[in-house]
Amino acid sequence: MSINELLPDLAVLVKVVEAGSFSAAARELACTPSSVSRSCSRLEAALKVQLFVRTTRTLRLSEAGQSIAQHAQDMLTAARAAASVGDVRAAPQGLVRLSAPKAFTKQVIQPLLSAFLRQYPQVNVQLIVTDRLTDLLQEDIDLAIRITDHPPEGLIAKALLPIAQVLVASNGYLQQRGTPQAPAELV
Repeated sequence: MSINELLPDLAVLVKVVEAGSFSAAARELACTPSSVSRSCSRLEAALKVQLFVRTTRTLRLSEAGQSIAQHAQDMLTAARAAASVGDVRAAPQGLVRLSAPKAFTKQVIQPLLSAFLRQYPQVNVQLIVTDRLTDLLQEDIDLAIRITDHPPEGLIAKALLPIAQVLVASNGYLQQRGTPQAPAELV
């Protein structure tokens, strides 16, 4: 019998231990006591151990049964924890480390941050505000905002918004050097 075939019987064993009897476990599992008994017998045959010490009035786990039941309980606990991952994804939570340029942080992120944190109170945002290119892996950064047409290779990039570039000059500069009409005149 493969381990996959044993899993349902191991779950039944845990239910018998929790309920204290085959009959109580059968009620909780919505099946018959004989089906619970058959499940435990299959498990004993497959594992080649006696799980229970039975008398007409009591049912208790053997030493091997105690060890197997503990492992089966650990397995169910791990399965429940794995199943709860979907619940975690439903409600964002945890620390997010975000690197962004100074001007972008001031103009775009800061005005939105308070509303974001109110909407997702389980999320903590750590801002790394810098104009230098950060190394996401070395600096343990989850997200980085880059102002570029060519995102670094190996990273997943998504355009967030267009950035309008504006060329400006002081009045003093324009009076002294004139107003350029084409980029080549900037030299």
